[in-house]
Amino acid sequence: MDAKAKRHQRFIVDHLGVSAKTLFVEEAELLNVSVTGACIIAKESLTLADKHLMKLYNDGTPLTLQYRVIWETSSDEPKDRSGELVTVYKAGVAFAHTPIDSLGMLKDYIWVSAIPNEQRLRNTHKPSILRFTVHTNAKALLYYSKIAAVKELSLSGMLIEVDKGIPVDRRFPLGLFLPKENLPIKFQGRVACCIELPDTESKGFDIGIQFLGMAEEDKRRLSKFLETLTPTPLHEKLRRLLRKTPSFRKRPE
Repeated sequence: MDAKAKRHQRFIVDHLGVSAKTLFVEEAELLNVSVTGACIIAKESLTLADKHLMKLYNDGTPLTLQYRVIWETSSDEPKDRSGELVTVYKAGVAFAHTPIDSLGMLKDYIWVSAIPNEQRLRNTHKPSILRFTVHTNAKALLYYSKIAAVKELSLSGMLIEVDKGIPVDRRFPLGLFLPKENLPIKFQGRVACCIELPDTESKGFDIGIQFLGMAEEDKRRLSKFLETLTPTPLHEKLRRLLRKTPSFRKRPE
């Protein structure tokens, strides 16, 4: 974050119900597919029951489908020949509200990219209609959103808490939801820092976000909201900084 952005006054807002909605795009491997759903392998865990978007490509033509995750499992698999293990997530998704024209495109995609299985899929979940194994090493783009609590806020950025780390300098669209307002403040966010939280029961990360590309009207809305807040005292900033610093036990003499 540049020096100009750092000069803006920060405010603690974790008690005010301010939240941010992030939109991520991830590539996933498509294992099998039917007209009602699919089985995929993703690098990130997906939220069960929530509705997301999936984009497939048939000879360069995009096909966008709405889906929800109905089950998910995780396993550690070798990343490459080095033997390093990474966690991957296998998930079953159900397509929802597929329009007639999209259904026709999906059937064309299955015809070109997959071969039928001889058995219907049956497991601990509901039985499915005939599935088709994808044989073209096809990939799917997954568009999904997550809600994060905002802990600190300024005119130039914010601090949010999430359950997974995000690489520094990664950029993605966000929406900032202020109290008593229905319309979000939209902008492009850049990850300025990622700090793992110590001494927490479940793994968490503080993510510093720099605001980019925010419209002037949204800047005015944010500025007006911040004018109603009390600046964060120095001692509170120091206390929070110490909480993020890993503690080291003193060696016995």
